[in-house]
Amino acid sequence: MGSKETYEQALEHDEEWVNKYVKGMWGISSAQIHRVYSESLLEPNDDLLERIRTKGNLFRSMDHGETSPTCCLWVAVLDGSFIFYREYYTPNQVISYHRKAISDLS
Repeated sequence: MGSKETYEQALEHDEEWVNKYVKGMWGISSAQIHRVYSESLLEPNDDLLERIRTKGNLFRSMDHGETSPTCCLWVAVLDGSFIFYREYYTPNQVISYHRKAISDLS
């Protein structure tokens, strides 16, 4: 168990941090995802998809879903833009299910 000083130091953080890491209260963070404006949405077409596949730097980002459905996003960085081109968002499944589904989509 940590010292009294360590505990007191932990309590000096902001309320959200204390709730999460000291009190073990998980929930929706105040750090929400930014608004997506309609003009930033692209209609997929064969040319764009081919450019993503052949020229984009491809990444995956995953939230394992401790308090909400498991989510995985696929993103391509292309010509200075971040293009999210695939999403996996599934609740109430075991890890092996998510692993296979995400692997199949990758």
